[in-house]
Amino acid sequence: MANNIGPTVEDEVMEGISPVFQDVINLTRIGGLLSRPFFQTYAQSYSLTLNEWRVVVMAHAVPGVAGQDVSKRTGIHPMNVSRAVSSLRDAGRITSEPDPTNHRRQLIRLTPAGEKLYEELYPSARQQAERLFSVLDEDERATFGNLLARLYHQAEALMDDDEDEAGASPE
Repeated sequence: MANNIGPTVEDEVMEGISPVFQDVINLTRIGGLLSRPFFQTYAQSYSLTLNEWRVVVMAHAVPGVAGQDVSKRTGIHPMNVSRAVSSLRDAGRITSEPDPTNHRRQLIRLTPAGEKLYEELYPSARQQAERLFSVLDEDERATFGNLLARLYHQAEALMDDDEDEAGASPE
């Protein structure tokens, strides 16, 4: 079977949509495809949502991370981070405490149950990521990482500009 490398979205569906927007759609589709194994394997078995899993990953990587920082680093809406933190706290997977320098911020840490959850799920998540990127050589991975970082920073700048425009008063 030939390995065709080309557009991942059917031409007839994408006809009339600009190539750059097709790339945006494909990025979204990749995210959806990568989420499937989580929902098929872990969500029900572990009573865990994808947002909760992302909070667990961040709390493992940065013990004492604030919810606002989880939101910034993962792209999860702050309200959804708050819900995930609350659910994880109720399940005994994290603890939270006020930030001593800013009492409005909550610092979160994994409990032993949260660490156990992370240790059980992370190897599979890492393996999935490695399998995804296995089609790229080392130089391509580096280039892709750099391009993705640039796109992310541009998206942030655009969102900041949109927020500034939305808050500007008409003259």
